[in-house]
Amino acid sequence: MPREIPRSQRVAEQVQRTLADLLRREIRDPRLKPVTITHVRMSPDLAHAWVKFELLTGDSHDPLQREILDEAAGYLRGPLGRALRLRIAPHIHFE
Repeated sequence: MPREIPRSQRVAEQVQRTLADLLRREIRDPRLKPVTITHVRMSPDLAHAWVKFELLTGDSHDPLQREILDEAAGYLRGPLGRALRLRIAPHIHFE
């Protein structure tokens, strides 16, 4: 009998794919460098998503990039919740 994957892990994988697509399509800030989402961790109640990212330019500790992503998090929350059809859209926290 196959082992069941926890719901929070399944949702985290969906958040990772959807958020990567939303960042590419929706965020028009010219200061934002190309970024990839490397890992997403969800809270057990699915109300929070902690998102790890890397810049494709190799400079992963650029504070401006994190600031831009933090500002975009509020904007991305609505489209993310609608895309995933979740009752409560998760708060996005970039790490």
